[in-house]
Amino acid sequence: SQEDSEDGVGGRDKDKQPRKKRGRYRQYDHDLLEEAITMVMAGRMSVSKAQGVYGIPHSTLEYKVKERTGTLKNPPKKK
Repeated sequence: SQEDSEDGVGGRDKDKQPRKKRGRYRQYDHDLLEEAITMVMAGRMSVSKAQGVYGIPHSTLEYKVKERTGTLKNPPKKK
């Protein structure tokens, strides 16, 4: 019936909230970023713990750690 086809990917659009506009990039000290990455990579702190201690976004820390350990799926191309 028609109702069954609504369960597919096409029927979900009406439930989605409008996407928020992105804000400015957060400012943080790059020396702190380096220290946070070092702590996480040494296993002395988790990414979420480092986020709270150093005030650096979780996604940034996670990306930088993966970038350095070589586990990033699509590393940025250097020109």
